[in-house]
Amino acid sequence: MKHWFSYLLFLGFHRLVTLLPMRWVAPACGALARLAVAFGLGRRVVLKNLEIAFGDSLHPTALERLYRDNLRASFLTIIEILWMARHDREWVRQQVSISGWEHVEQALGQGRGALLLGGHFGNWELHNAALALASNGRYYSYTGRQHNPYFEGFMTRLRVRAGVQPVSRSPQASRRIIQLLKENYVMGICADQNTSRSPIFIPFFGKLAAVPEGMATLAVKLECPVLFSWIARTAPFQHRIVIQPLTYPRPGGLRQDREALARSFLGQLESIIRDRPADYLWLHKRYRTRPDVDPQRVYT
Repeated sequence: MKHWFSYLLFLGFHRLVTLLPMRWVAPACGALARLAVAFGLGRRVVLKNLEIAFGDSLHPTALERLYRDNLRASFLTIIEILWMARHDREWVRQQVSISGWEHVEQALGQGRGALLLGGHFGNWELHNAALALASNGRYYSYTGRQHNPYFEGFMTRLRVRAGVQPVSRSPQASRRIIQLLKENYVMGICADQNTSRSPIFIPFFGKLAAVPEGMATLAVKLECPVLFSWIARTAPFQHRIVIQPLTYPRPGGLRQDREALARSFLGQLESIIRDRPADYLWLHKRYRTRPDVDPQRVYT
């Protein structure tokens, strides 16, 4: 019952924000961010993450301002995603330009598929939709599951309507991803979130963070090309996607090779975030899973 009630509230919010004139969206996000700051939405998690990443270089006042700017960017991303549900694929194409698509074509030319890694930076749902449309059916995306089944249905319909072919998290997902790569498809994965299932630990902003072991193992074992991609907002509802090869050393041995891949990925992502820190998903408890060498809890 509570799932249905939450979903009804969500549908009301969805209806409201998609009726806003486009020129009102950015000011509305600013107002929502100020309201969220007043209520302390995600404050402890966001500020703890920002302190880990930038605490030595930013004054506490600057961290507070970044917290507010991050909430504003998050609201803008949410509203842009909701607008996707009310528009067709041509609308999605008009919102995004892509740089580096030739790297996807070169990767697929090798016939071993391509693993395209990204993070929760900018509008990652629009990122997947735009790449799916550019690939003419050769792009799949690994997606998590929502706790609320009504939200899960809404997001699945939104993604499929925009051209994304989702591979949902499940016990069979790894087998499906392997099959797709062997059939020379592009597999997109947001591989930056915390995991507690067989993680490997790699420094992220100087602190060890859990990385999905399966993502790195797939690339190393299958020897498929690996790409790194991100989406940057140039204005409300206008974005630019950048794609580039992700190179990493191969010291030899599965463990060493997959750690090298994960280190290269997080290093690239960290560089992008440092350039535009307000656009990352700092609300996520990135350092929740701790290694034995650094067991102290990060979030209280």
